[in-house]
Amino acid sequence: MLDREWKKILPCCALLLACSWADAADLIFLRSEPGDFVGGGQQQVLTSQEVDILASRNGSNGVSVSANNFSRPNVLQLIFFNFDFAAAFGAPLQPGPFENAGRFPFQDPAVPGLSVTGNGRGCNTVTGRFDVLELEMDSITGQIQKLAIDFEQHCEGAQPALFGSVRVGSNVPLRMLLPPRIVLDTARNPQGCVEATSARGGRASLRATTVLPGNFDFAWSTSSGMRATGPQFAPLIGVKQTIGVTLTLTDRDTGNQVSATSQICSSDTTPPQIQILRPFDGEVLPWSNRRLTVRVQDLVDGSIKSFNVFVGNTEDFALNPRGNTSVPLPPRSANLGQGVVDSQIIVTARDASGNQGQQMIRVMIGTDPAAAPSQLSKQ
Repeated sequence: MLDREWKKILPCCALLLACSWADAADLIFLRSEPGDFVGGGQQQVLTSQEVDILASRNGSNGVSVSANNFSRPNVLQLIFFNFDFAAAFGAPLQPGPFENAGRFPFQDPAVPGLSVTGNGRGCNTVTGRFDVLELEMDSITGQIQKLAIDFEQHCEGAQPALFGSVRVGSNVPLRMLLPPRIVLDTARNPQGCVEATSARGGRASLRATTVLPGNFDFAWSTSSGMRATGPQFAPLIGVKQTIGVTLTLTDRDTGNQVSATSQICSSDTTPPQIQILRPFDGEVLPWSNRRLTVRVQDLVDGSIKSFNVFVGNTEDFALNPRGNTSVPLPPRSANLGQGVVDSQIIVTARDASGNQGQQMIRVMIGTDPAAAPSQLSKQ
């Protein structure tokens, strides 16, 4: 039955042992049918990048395999799976098919033992089968060097199955083409998006990877209509836009295809850049020359229309769209008193995405129209 089910999943090769990848692999592949308790109806691929995969001999002359991320720092979710396989009557496990398996280690001695548990889920009773495709042990230590097993497990005699493959140090290929992975090499901004760098948005640098090596073609498409081929893709994503990205993997040897999807957004989190051109920090401003000259720029939002200036109080000013903007100081609402006042000037501008830029200087402002510049500098 296991062979018939695998034929539904895109066979990698016409004959299982007719093809192989270049490097030995440590991985777990699980395909859970809807209603299967252990796998939750999901498909998972676990490699040595995400989990530690260890194989050892169990007490029934069989094999135990663990896959978990306990040693990995800062994991978002714990992953832990355990697999046990044993031959009938405690015989040494060898390559071949093992039918009518029961739950290890409680199976009848006359039948093989099988148990797959994961993330706190397991079966009270098990029916199923497994194929040992490769098993090599060190003749002295008994340490497992190569292991390849495909299995089918049913919990509580139910119809939904958990199909899977275990590979430890093995180059025996899987019976299916695994989905590729979409890697975003562009750093994400605080909103989890690609940072917009112009009014057109931001460019995402995407890279295709495969769980196992092979002879593949890559085809990209997006929900916004962009297409590309090859292992890399750099779509442009508009400001405040989210696109769906689909990567299709084609096996050149068999023509089989499988796809992966991801959603990527672009947003603007960069505040406007403000330059206070005049006055200079620490400058003395006489009554006759109390003006502020600023330049406000934003790579994404070229439509910033206003900014405000704080000198005791705040006043809004229109921004010159063609260049620098010059406005009188202090704002009309400010009450600075008489004489020469040590004042803080704060210029603030906001862009269309709500990002706020700010620049500050301190100056001496003359408030007496009769005072000459030389008098101001002496006070």
